[in-house]
Amino acid sequence: MTQFSDLNDDILHVIFKWTQSGYDDEANTNMTSFLAELRLLCHRFSAIIPRYMFRAIEITISDEEGGGSSCALLKRTIVENPQFAAFVREIHIIFGHNYGAGAHGPANALLERLPNIRTLWIQIAGYPFEPDFLQGNTMSHLRAVNYSWISGTVPRTQCSI
Repeated sequence: MTQFSDLNDDILHVIFKWTQSGYDDEANTNMTSFLAELRLLCHRFSAIIPRYMFRAIEITISDEEGGGSSCALLKRTIVENPQFAAFVREIHIIFGHNYGAGAHGPANALLERLPNIRTLWIQIAGYPFEPDFLQGNTMSHLRAVNYSWISGTVPRTQCSI
């Protein structure tokens, strides 16, 4: 009987690609956790899975997280494993109701390291976001920017470029 780990790499790529349908699906969060665990099973999976784990990322920044600790942790992961930065195609950054103006720094520092982003989502609940990352990253692959201001749980205003 054929084991999952015996499948051809091309078939594994199709399966892992299928698991990443979009970051806003709650099931996808569970699938990313599953992929992170599956990645630890063998060297083959460890080499294939990151491109699907890092394709779409969602980060929420608030004072409760220390002004951007999610961004800092992801940035550290990318600094330690620079090949992961190339896999990120879509990022959704949510600045929650309790974040401070200093949270822009970690977000900008992270975005500077992601050269292949095609879609950038930014949701703001407070201070306007200052996109300083454009000074260090031209984002030549960027195709869509979605920017919205949040009031409660519903976006008040949305601007897409």
